[in-house]
Amino acid sequence: MLVHSKTMIILLLLLSPLADSAQSSDITLLDGRLIRKEFKAANSTGYLNDLNVKIVRHLVKHFDNPATQKWDLSKQGYRVKFEIDSVLYRVDYDRKGNWRNTIRSYNENRLPASVKSSLKEYLSDFNITHVTELQYQRTVSYFINLDGFKRILQVVVRDGNAELLKSFEKILP
Repeated sequence: MLVHSKTMIILLLLLSPLADSAQSSDITLLDGRLIRKEFKAANSTGYLNDLNVKIVRHLVKHFDNPATQKWDLSKQGYRVKFEIDSVLYRVDYDRKGNWRNTIRSYNENRLPASVKSSLKEYLSDFNITHVTELQYQRTVSYFINLDGFKRILQVVVRDGNAELLKSFEKILP
């Protein structure tokens, strides 16, 4: 009967409103407590309670505590990945819970107009296909992939200045 009761609890949890905040493959029941599988790492019990309180405060303050989070723990610290409004986020923290950097990945329509204006020399012949935004300390850098008829470019924009990082020639049929 105990096994049947645990099965029913798991099913109820997965079908409840809590399931909307995390996909069923992202959560598991361990010792009667609900945890996210991705946080299970070496030297960790796997409970979200193991997170440094500074990390939790930062997430709530800056990202409104996203519903589905995938956690990794390494010797360097913690990493959380999540999505908000079609923007993929990766946020890194050191072992003491201090924020290190934030990486956002998105498409052209979320790129600030000021950054687009820095690309004006490239945009006449190229389309923006992907943006990776890196926020580190007080600096924001935009790594932008541009697709043209004969070439693909990787450009970085920092402090309003665009710099070509790489250029690839396409092989045309």
